[in-house]
Amino acid sequence: MFALILLYGKKGGADLNYNYRDIIGNLERFHLLRKLFIQRSMINSELHFGQFAVMNYIYDHDGCTQADLAENLKVTPASIATSTKRLQKAEMITKRIDENNLRCKHLSVTDKGKAEIVQSRRLFDDYDSRLFSDFTDEELSVFNQCLIRLIIKMSEAEGIESENYNDVPISMLIHKVIENSAKKQIDINEEN
Repeated sequence: MFALILLYGKKGGADLNYNYRDIIGNLERFHLLRKLFIQRSMINSELHFGQFAVMNYIYDHDGCTQADLAENLKVTPASIATSTKRLQKAEMITKRIDENNLRCKHLSVTDKGKAEIVQSRRLFDDYDSRLFSDFTDEELSVFNQCLIRLIIKMSEAEGIESENYNDVPISMLIHKVIENSAKKQIDINEEN
């Protein structure tokens, strides 16, 4: 929230309609409140939030390789190697070496990992169900269409070309944010 006040100020300005600021502020609040729920929900989980994305992908794509995982989550192979090593140590996944390529490892979720994923998904689904329970199907449809239009416009502004908002995976957006932050840090270091 502090970042929003820094970016937009406390009062509406000439360049940006105050109603837009209210909408953006509410979207930020929504995002932060959902993030707080996720953090609170994962306190008793053996998984960290980043590992949940890795586990979900493996769960949905049994036998995938570490390279598949890195490509689809838009993270480095080294990051995946570290993550999968920790998950294997926690007995959440297994790695099976490909007989034709000894450097290739196929990943599967263990029974322990499956139980963790199923429990987490149930928790998130219940939360989302309660969250949207007071909305009609028509309201949800209109709201979703508005979000899609915003996502498309924002993607275009960031140079991300896509005919369908689903073509822009969240993991790619996170990777782009991290990449931009790293570039900014390099620029700051070079100036000093």
